[in-house]
Amino acid sequence: MSLEKFEWEANRIRQVEVSRFRTLVTEFEGGKTQTRSKTKLPRRWVLDFEKQNMTKDEANEIREFFEDHRGRHLPFLFDYKKDDGTVEENITVKFDTDTLDRQEEESTIYRFRIPIVEVL
Repeated sequence: MSLEKFEWEANRIRQVEVSRFRTLVTEFEGGKTQTRSKTKLPRRWVLDFEKQNMTKDEANEIREFFEDHRGRHLPFLFDYKKDDGTVEENITVKFDTDTLDRQEEESTIYRFRIPIVEVL
C-alpha cells in the first residue's frame, strides 16, 4: 500500500520532548525482580497552522486529508525539518487525535493545531 504524504507547510513544527521509558518488570516468587526495556517510544510532533490569507480551498484540503485518514486510523508520510535545517524525509506517522478543530476568522485567517505520532 502506498502512503499519501502530508504536503502542507506548517507555520511551526514542534517536536514534543518527553523522557519516558517502557520497562517491563517481572517479580519472582523469591522477591527478586527482573527488568527489561521494551520497544522504543514513538516520536511526537505538534503542527501549528496559522495562515493569513490561506484560501478556503487550502484549509479544506487539510480538513479533507484528516477526514480521509479518519483521524488516528490511517498512516501517512511526513517530512520533519529539524532546527539545524536538515530534513528527515518520509517518516510514517498518524494523527494523534480523532478531532480536528479549525478556527476561521472572516474567511481570511485559518488556525489548526494538529498532533501527530510516529508509527513504529
